[in-house]
Amino acid sequence: MTIESTMQHGQLGVAAILRMALRHGTGSDVISQRKGRRSRTRLKSCAERALRLGAALMAQGLRPGDVVATFCNAETEHFEAYLGVPARGMVLHPLNLRMHDSDLAACLRVTGDRVLILSREHLARFASLAPHLAETALELIVITGEGPLPACAVPVARYETLLSTAPAELPGDLPDVAETAAAAICHTGGTTGKPKAVVYSHRSIWLQALSLTAANSVGLSRRDTLLAAVPLFHVNGWGLPFAAVMAGANLILPGAVFRPDVLNAFMDDCDVTVAAGVPTIWTDLMELRKTAGAPRFRTLARLATGGAVVPRALSNAMAEQGVEIIQAWGMTETSSMSVLGRIEPDATPGLGAPVPVGYPMPGIEMRVVDPDGAPLPHDGAAAGELQVRGACVARCYLGAEAPASFDGGWFRTGDIGRIDAQGRILL
Repeated sequence: MTIESTMQHGQLGVAAILRMALRHGTGSDVISQRKGRRSRTRLKSCAERALRLGAALMAQGLRPGDVVATFCNAETEHFEAYLGVPARGMVLHPLNLRMHDSDLAACLRVTGDRVLILSREHLARFASLAPHLAETALELIVITGEGPLPACAVPVARYETLLSTAPAELPGDLPDVAETAAAAICHTGGTTGKPKAVVYSHRSIWLQALSLTAANSVGLSRRDTLLAAVPLFHVNGWGLPFAAVMAGANLILPGAVFRPDVLNAFMDDCDVTVAAGVPTIWTDLMELRKTAGAPRFRTLARLATGGAVVPRALSNAMAEQGVEIIQAWGMTETSSMSVLGRIEPDATPGLGAPVPVGYPMPGIEMRVVDPDGAPLPHDGAAAGELQVRGACVARCYLGAEAPASFDGGWFRTGDIGRIDAQGRILL
């Protein structure tokens, strides 16, 4: 006799995350800033607007599988799109504002985006992109904020006007989307060739967000206020918007710029307990506070950072204030933060020595291989290319089933590293 599980099988994904916000979002806030003006909105209110956004897009004729691009800052409307677009089965496509116009247009042609949500603050930037959109599938551009609508070959609407077109009766219990379905698209930065599209499933987004609530990771919880100094077009904003909702944490979206004076004001005004961003941001912030003679952080407890090695001066300065630094490693292809570890003060290795990063998150496997692809021992000494596989790791790029970056189920990162006997990753 074969015994089967008696457990229910729910679909993991953004619809379930949005339902959490709708049901439990009265105890946390989303704080955003635009042109120096700050707003604070209950998470439940954002979730209701996200639900309305998804319904409004479907009223425009979009269907599950259709792609919606965003050209936005770290702002409330972008956060609403993060939840509302995938929860209805459509695919969110945050465009990298730093890409060249020709690359952006090529990305839009490949993915067939039908709608573009555009931050009003990027109208001037968009003006240079607009002439390249003739051969794309765009049929509507939605602009956030107040002000006149620009002339464009594609129909243009205001974001709030679009939301008003949603049906009066919205679903009381948002149905699930298949967890294997596409939820979001992010492109690689194009540093080693043309940008390549990675398509995240609902399941991979859920698992990545869940990992950020673990104690061995960032440890987000209802007690936290998260300052996410991360562009939302970069690897799903490191997964932080989804993780904040899952954890019930307050979420701060700084807007267009991550200047130290802007971030410092949030630190002092909003009781930030967790912050995330690249090391240079926090180095500049600490220098600003030192120059101004600012007191110790009142509430900051953890700092998650990646993209570069954390300088010893930064780790020591944070340690002096009782702030724990979490070093992260990840890539677009690995749903970003896949390896995390705590940095001990004065533990930064000397010049040329391997840097201990941390341990792979649950569900992530890593190995090092020699130039011929043979696995190397995990002894902390043997150096080779890091390869990774797991439920949050890409198996291919969109439109390319088996390029050179994938090797028998392993993603070839191109990074050289070591793995020690405890499974710790060293770069």
